[in-house]
Amino acid sequence: MRALCSSGSTAPAIRIARATRSCPPSPHRSTTISQRSSSHSSTSIGPPGSTGNFDRWTTHRPTRAAELRLVTQVFQVEVRDAYEISLRRYRDALEAIYAAVDPTPEQREAIRSIVIEHVKHTRLEATPTRRRADMREVYDMLDDERKARLLDYLLERVVPNG
Repeated sequence: MRALCSSGSTAPAIRIARATRSCPPSPHRSTTISQRSSSHSSTSIGPPGSTGNFDRWTTHRPTRAAELRLVTQVFQVEVRDAYEISLRRYRDALEAIYAAVDPTPEQREAIRSIVIEHVKHTRLEATPTRRRADMREVYDMLDDERKARLLDYLLERVVPNG
């Protein structure tokens, strides 16, 4: 019976103590020789104290449940990112209108509701006619001072200051 040390040398089982002194033990693996029966012997390589299968110890294979969990997490991140990208222009436009018009809290909520309904009905593919109708609805619900601010904002967007 022979034992293999981390340097690759072999020594008879009787002189195993002397062989392990000549090649220092590796902290990451150990070699264990055991005899299960008189006709069968096996070698178990793994972390110190391990009696498990070497292949199972070195090649970690995630379970199917873990794979599904990772796929689901990646999918959720992709959906969230796509959602954020698609709604970003509406959120930016809404914030710009809020900044330009300075609506009252009630007007702010009404504008937000109009934009939400716009997104729901158009499914992010609005026609110019639909956009004008919804913008007209926002314009009509504002008081005169805020109507003038909204008109100035829209004119600045159409004809920017040079």
